Amino acid sequence: MNRKSMKFRNIYIAVLGLISVNAFAMSKLPLPAEVFQVNGRNAFVMKPEKPAAGKPWVWYAPTLKSYPHHSQQFYFEQFLKHGIAVAGYDLGEVRGAPKSSAQFTVFYDAMVAKGYSAMPVLLGQSRGGLMMLCWAFRNPDKVGAFAGIYPVCNIANWPLQRSKHSVLADYGMSKEEILANLDQLNPVVNLDGLAKAGVPMFIIHGDSDRVVPYRDNSALIKTAYEKAGGEIEVKMVPGKGHAEVSEFFRDQDLLEFIFKHAKVIGGNKENGDIVVSPYPSDHRSVVATFTLANQQADTESSESWSFCSIPDFLNFDIEYPQEGWEDALGFILDSMKKENPAFAMVAGDLVMGHWGPTKKDVNKWADLYYPQWTKRWADHKLKVYTALGDHEIGDNPWRGNKAKLVPHYKDAFRRHLKMPLNGPDHMKGTAFYWTHKNALFVSVDVFESGKSDQGEIAAGVTGAQLKWFEGVLKNHRDQVDHIIVMGHTPVLRPVRTFSSSGMLTVQGPESAFWKTMVKYEVDLYLCGEVHAVTCKQQDGIQQVSHGGLLGRTDKPNYMLVTVKKDRLEVTLKEIDLINGKGRLQQQKKKLGPWDTITITDERKKQGFTPIGHVTIVKKDGKKSFESITGFFDEKNNPKK
Repeated sequence: MNRKSMKFRNIYIAVLGLISVNAFAMSKLPLPAEVFQVNGRNAFVMKPEKPAAGKPWVWYAPTLKSYPHHSQQFYFEQFLKHGIAVAGYDLGEVRGAPKSSAQFTVFYDAMVAKGYSAMPVLLGQSRGGLMMLCWAFRNPDKVGAFAGIYPVCNIANWPLQRSKHSVLADYGMSKEEILANLDQLNPVVNLDGLAKAGVPMFIIHGDSDRVVPYRDNSALIKTAYEKAGGEIEVKMVPGKGHAEVSEFFRDQDLLEFIFKHAKVIGGNKENGDIVVSPYPSDHRSVVATFTLANQQADTESSESWSFCSIPDFLNFDIEYPQEGWEDALGFILDSMKKENPAFAMVAGDLVMGHWGPTKKDVNKWADLYYPQWTKRWADHKLKVYTALGDHEIGDNPWRGNKAKLVPHYKDAFRRHLKMPLNGPDHMKGTAFYWTHKNALFVSVDVFESGKSDQGEIAAGVTGAQLKWFEGVLKNHRDQVDHIIVMGHTPVLRPVRTFSSSGMLTVQGPESAFWKTMVKYEVDLYLCGEVHAVTCKQQDGIQQVSHGGLLGRTDKPNYMLVTVKKDRLEVTLKEIDLINGKGRLQQQKKKLGPWDTITITDERKKQGFTPIGHVTIVKKDGKKSFESITGFFDEKNNPKK
């Protein structure tokens, strides 16, 4: 979200004051809490004696006159003991409409303004599940995780069948209108953003639930979320229905899920908490000693995960399958897949994009080539995040009618690539961010309106986008170990170029964009455009310019980044490729790509070979660049 200063002022106006818990006709909260108002509605926060690092919190729903109460007390006690706050906001019997979800965002902003984490864990019980899921799919960038206790997931089931009056009142629509717009309103069909953001889910549900049937709710969301590439676990409780019993409200797996994703493992050493016991003494219990907690924490800190980067893939309008190309392309994608990355990043230039001269033409060719581009990645089971490149807006330069088409090009990119819609208002889907485990990723749209040698576009991050960018970095800096930024054009120069105009970010390291990255200690800036490898380190930031341009280059490369708590291990890899002799036709391009691209069997046996490595180490508050080889050794970098 773009947490603009004006919005923060509105938050403080909305929060009318703190008053005692007995001043409101809320539920008799099971534990002491601070009660306050947001936009005239009651809210509460239960505060741990010693908050965990980053002030994590669980957002519980529903919060009503009768909820939460004694059934949730055990969970809340465990959260508080582990330094996790518990909060809720009473909007009454809402059912996830856009308007009520927007009101939930005001409460969320108020909690963040109080210093709590920008990534709460959502805990939705029954209809509270619908409240949380509807807010979550509209705000995937603000969700640390979702946990559900027999949650309502499907508007067409319990809400419209057994709670119709509340649904119609919340949505301000007729039943027929709601059913006609389920593709926009129903959480079970709007999960792509949460999956792309890497939001994990855990649900516990009874197989005998007749109020909120498993088959029509949790089963649907499990299938849909897995299809979208999301991480979800559903725990079935045999023989149990929609009841407040220990199987649902003293569940160890749910506790451990929330501890993990609130970034709390074991107990707080300082408060001497050594036991996590989900059941009373007459049940089997689980005891976690300090030794085990420390072992768990050490294990988590040493856990590693990875992602890949391959800018300028493909940089031409290529069909799928493309005769003479698929064997080589398949080998490249499969090689990346074998690295077991959480996702791949493409810093722009997916297509050739010479699609004008009318909006109709842009949409015609976008509708043809973007679906084929995304399907190729999906068929190789690779999740992908992509920045906007100059070829996605028609290729530079931009003057006259071509410049007027840029908004239509961006709209086509937004519509087909479906990147997170959490950027500044004028760049939704072209500038965005996501988090994964212990890292923040930001993709910027460097193609802003302005005068430059490229016409009516000036490459940079300024104005409203810069304000949004700084807000994202500021809000996440204390929540993550690493920050990676992706943009199409290099900032640091000079850089090598191959078959490229060599477009660069205006003002380079003197730009406010670069200075903002320095201020918030960004680790990596990944870019493309130049179709050649140059690695430059300055101000504690490693810029890597590299990429594909398959169909022109004979040495395609990708980068593997292994992420640990205290370091980033960065390796560039390359392979030899043999180009054909003919050319593929492209729209309004005299010289298209080669008609075939081949990787020999002998070269396949060798696989991609390393051409450079650096390890970015963080220790005692300092950052160092170590184990430098190949292209990361700057002594051979171009001087002009």
